[in-house]
Amino acid sequence: MLTIILFLAGTLASYLSSWWLACRFRKVWFSPILLGTVLLIAVIVLTGHTYTDYEPVKKMLSFGLGPATVALAVPLYKYRDILFSQARVVFLSVAAGALTAFLSAVGLAIAFHMEEKIVRSFASKSVTTPIGIEITRMLGGDPALAAVFIVITGMIASLIGRQILKLVGVEQPIAWGLAMGTAGHGIATAEALRQGHIEGAMAGVAMSLCGVMTAVLVPYLFHLLY
Repeated sequence: MLTIILFLAGTLASYLSSWWLACRFRKVWFSPILLGTVLLIAVIVLTGHTYTDYEPVKKMLSFGLGPATVALAVPLYKYRDILFSQARVVFLSVAAGALTAFLSAVGLAIAFHMEEKIVRSFASKSVTTPIGIEITRMLGGDPALAAVFIVITGMIASLIGRQILKLVGVEQPIAWGLAMGTAGHGIATAEALRQGHIEGAMAGVAMSLCGVMTAVLVPYLFHLLY
């Protein structure tokens, strides 16, 4: 019980300290997603524990993912008029993004002559973890490896997505949110919500639509192309 309390406190301290640094210095490497993870790993290692010891805390925190995901419906409901008025654009944008994510992932994996199991595990990197794992099982890949790819993709989108969108001139909140949610699923959606409620609402829609589209289309497209 003492270990669980220690890890809970360490997780909270890692997140809050990195959040404070990110707000104060506005540097990408101070993001809670990156720095918070590094600090938490340091806590586990320096206390002489392993990931297995942290497992009970991970399960407790994972339980909160459900309510947190449902909470995305709040800004979505608030800006529902925008969503309905732009429904066609939203659908086509997410569809294009989901297709691009799949084709680029598989294309790069094949171009670099990666093992077949890696290719099959890489195909669903841009959807939320539960959906990606099930898609990977359908494709015959490694679910654990797929989870790593998914988390890394989300972290990259969260860390540099804003800079890339700004670089190419994407500043409209709806487009910004759709791009983040499609490319980086839940992790990038959390970052989008931090930027604004419209961005967060659109990212939540994109994350959900991208997950459904990928689950329906990727198994068929993968066997067609590979």
